[in-house]
This record gives sequence, structure tokens and C-alpha cells, in this order.
Amino acid sequence: MSYLPHIYPLSATFFITFRLADSLPQHNIDQIKEEYICSANKIKEKYIDK
Repeated sequence: MSYLPHIYPLSATFFITFRLADSLPQHNIDQIKEEYICSANKIKEKYIDK
């Protein structure tokens, strides 16, 4: 078995990544998706040749 020591340097920046599964209600997720699609469509309209 290998041993890897834990080193905690003073004044260092640590990154912690985690996922909060089901942390938002589905209706909030749907609303965020709808707002994103609406915003994307508005941006696309600026670049479409009319």
C-alpha cells in the first residue's frame, strides 16, 4: 500500500468540486432553460440576414 502524505500549505488556494444532484426543483430548471433559449434566440436574430 502506498502512502501519500497530506500537505496543507499556509496561504494556499484549494478548489473543491462537488455536485448537488436534485438541488433545484424541476420547475426552476425548466424556467432557467426557457430563459436561456429565449436569450439565445434574441442573439441569433441579430445575425440572421433578413
